[in-house]
Amino acid sequence: MAVTTNTKTMNITVDHFNEILPLLEKLFNNEYPTNEELVNVLQQYVSQEALTNALVDYVTTEKLDEKTAGLQGLTQEQIDKINKVTELENTIATLNETITGLQALESTVVTLNEKVAQLQALESTIATLNEKVVELQTRIEALENPTVPPETPPEIPPTTPTLTSIQAIVNIPEEVTITTSTPLEDLKQYIVVNGGYDDETTKEITEYELQGTLTTGTSTITVVATENNSITTTFDVTVA
Repeated sequence: MAVTTNTKTMNITVDHFNEILPLLEKLFNNEYPTNEELVNVLQQYVSQEALTNALVDYVTTEKLDEKTAGLQGLTQEQIDKINKVTELENTIATLNETITGLQALESTVVTLNEKVAQLQALESTIATLNEKVVELQTRIEALENPTVPPETPPEIPPTTPTLTSIQAIVNIPEEVTITTSTPLEDLKQYIVVNGGYDDETTKEITEYELQGTLTTGTSTITVVATENNSITTTFDVTVA
């Protein structure tokens, strides 16, 4: 038998297989050879790779003799165990696929949560925009219908009432003697001059002038208002 390796071809004889057959029988019977048996066999080969390749070729090419042919068959119990292991492996593979699907679903849920957060932010933005729209509409309405403030009437400065007339009230006591030498200014202490105005008010005025001459007998004295010398009145006074 020729065994081909990566770099060379080694010749394995039938005698070599006969020497390792006892080891194979133990292995297929779920028995394990002793260390001494393994050492004795391995020491006869220069290359462990050659031994491995020879065993593979021996098992797979079905060129074993009658002694080794029976070792290729497995018991039903071993087959059942192998089937159970295979079934278990398939179950594990299915579980792994399920876990992978759940992980992908979890990633999808995370993505959906992100989308929900984005939608919530967008909703807040839309609410802000709606407020801005209402504000703009209010401003547009104010521009289209401006409110004109009522006109404020011009301030009319207060007017000073105009003197229209005067009246002299004379009250000279009996014990007082007025002579031709009495100054006219001395008569003011016995006179009260009231002024009448165009706003129908009356008040005493103190700015006036006395005009005339005191002569023996009865003298007529003229009272002239200072603020308007065209407004005058007269009174009589007895002169000694």
